Amino acid sequence: MWQFKEGTREELVNVYYYLKGIYPITDKVYGRRKIFGVIEEKTMPPGVWLFEVDVSDPNQAQEMVETVKNEFGKIDILINNAGVAGWVRAEEMTFEEWNRVVNINLGGVFLMCQSVGREMIRQEKGSIINISSISGFIANHPQEQSHYNASKGGVNTLTKCLAYEWAKHNIRVNAIPPGFVATPMLKEAGEEYLNQWASLNVQKRIGDPAELKGAAVFLASQAASYITGHVLVVDGGYLIW
Repeated sequence: MWQFKEGTREELVNVYYYLKGIYPITDKVYGRRKIFGVIEEKTMPPGVWLFEVDVSDPNQAQEMVETVKNEFGKIDILINNAGVAGWVRAEEMTFEEWNRVVNINLGGVFLMCQSVGREMIRQEKGSIINISSISGFIANHPQEQSHYNASKGGVNTLTKCLAYEWAKHNIRVNAIPPGFVATPMLKEAGEEYLNQWASLNVQKRIGDPAELKGAAVFLASQAASYITGHVLVVDGGYLIW
């Protein structure tokens, strides 16, 4: 199961198709299961369900996991990708704004790992991939976003902790921290910021969401069976400097 962030939805659905041995879809046809008050319904590709869930709500997270488990019988892979951001100076940030970002970016990852992890422990097998960010290693500039960076650093450390705790259950837990990737959320910053961020990595460009596919497929597959607790950076060389 995957949680989708705007701009990476198609890419992660394609990851599902790669893992199933099916050529990835090229059209953008998606659907949402009618639960949790969701009223939008579209045609879904075979085997794909989308849920609209507040991952920071333990009840919603658990209900989604139970629904997937009951329908498919087991959960092999979890990719945590839900996230929010905001530019606020630390001295001006309200505690509500801090909690908004941390509760989704870190709390949501924990709740999903916990709910799915319980199922994987029963199965004695599973692979979890947490999408974090290079912001978990650095202080970004020019944007000021201490809550976002702290939440992503927490995801990186949580990944290592869960990898240690659940290795005895044959569960692998890894993370992918992307650099600046051209999602709709990032594009909202405008051309000036995009150009500035592109200049800060050695490839001198912003990444494409599709460029996360290979890392996700690799970590989810048996090709990575001896890899756990790893944080696989995909950033165009941003962290070299």
